Amino acid sequence: MNNELVERLERAVERLLEENSTLRRTCRQLESDNEQWRIEKANLLGQVEAVLTRLDEHLEDESP
Repeated sequence: MNNELVERLERAVERLLEENSTLRRTCRQLESDNEQWRIEKANLLGQVEAVLTRLDEHLEDESP
């Protein structure tokens, strides 16, 4: 019985280690995705700012 308990505990530990490894990979991927999204967001905000600046300049040129 003692041996059976040890084997069950070993299997449980192996499953937990596998799950931990999977979670670490997922976490790294999510961190990478988050960084990519931050870069894309910054680029898009820069483009929006440039468009708004051009619009302001255009409106200033047309005002009497």
